[in-house]
Amino acid sequence: MSNKLLNPKNDYVFKRLFGSVGNETITKNLLSCILQQNITDVQLDCNPILEKNLLDDKVGILDIKAKIDNTTNIDIEMQVTDHKNIEKRILFYLSKMYTKTIKKSQDYSSLEKCIAILITNYNIDIIKNIPKYISKWSIREEEYQEFFR
Repeated sequence: MSNKLLNPKNDYVFKRLFGSVGNETITKNLLSCILQQNITDVQLDCNPILEKNLLDDKVGILDIKAKIDNTTNIDIEMQVTDHKNIEKRILFYLSKMYTKTIKKSQDYSSLEKCIAILITNYNIDIIKNIPKYISKWSIREEEYQEFFR
C-alpha cells in the first residue's frame, strides 16, 4: 500500500475534490478563503459545459462550475501547463458564463455576477511583475492598473 497522496493539481483530482456534488462544504471553504467573504451556500453544477449557440461557436468546458449564495456564478480553473493563452481563455469562459445568465426579453439588470478563479502552477507573463499571489480583476487589475495602460 502506498502512502502517496493524489496531487490536487491534477485535473481529475481537482474536479473530484472541489467539483463533485456532495463536496460543497470543502468548495465553500475554498471559495470563502479566496474571495474573503462569508459564503452560506454553494451549488455545484454537474454540467460544466458552456454550450455553443451557433454551429460554428466554440464550446467552453469549465473545470468547476458553481453558484454561491444563489447570486453569483463561479468558474474555478486549475491550470498546470502554460499554453500561453490562459488570459484569453478565462475571459472567454467568463463572458460566455455571463451571457448565459440572461434570457430573451429580460432586462440587462437581471444579468448575474460571475467570477472566474484561476489557480496556476506557473507565472502568467502579463502579471509576473505584480508582487502578490492573488490578483483581483474587474476587467482590469484593481491595485496595479499602471501595468495595463
